[in-house]
Amino acid sequence: MTSPVRTISPDATLETAVEEMFAIGGSSLVVTEDGHPHGIVTKTDVLDSLTWEAGGNRAVQVYGADLLDDVQYEDVVALIEKFDQRDGEMSLLDAKVHLHEHDETLRGTPLLLARIRLHTDRGLYIASGEGYGASHALNEARDVLERRIRDRKTYAQTKKPPSEEFWEKRFGWLLEE
Repeated sequence: MTSPVRTISPDATLETAVEEMFAIGGSSLVVTEDGHPHGIVTKTDVLDSLTWEAGGNRAVQVYGADLLDDVQYEDVVALIEKFDQRDGEMSLLDAKVHLHEHDETLRGTPLLLARIRLHTDRGLYIASGEGYGASHALNEARDVLERRIRDRKTYAQTKKPPSEEFWEKRFGWLLEE
């Protein structure tokens, strides 16, 4: 924390805000309008604004992007977007894809480990999959991730049929003789 509190106006540019943060050695500035606090801008906000791509696409961080041999970056973004579209109640906040190459190869195609991390409003989902080539590894990780999301949706839901008491409450008027 820095004392005294440093402020900035809402019409100041992001560049000005970053320069001010570096000058004071702080990580945030209070945005004031007419002397009243209007919001806070942090270094994290600045970094988040830089990770969104032009055109409003979601920025998916891919580590080991040089291993995307048979898949394009746009295909990885589309794969992640499907998770956001699948469940309307869950919103995707951040996505990271890690690719790691093993020493093993099959017909010249390396064995890859793909790890997908999805940060959502319902929690963190992590899945990994191995395959020969990036598309195979990503598809394996995607399948595991879909299963994890589906399992968490149905967690703690009983698979037992309802008891006699339930049926009597529900259809008691119909079951009377």
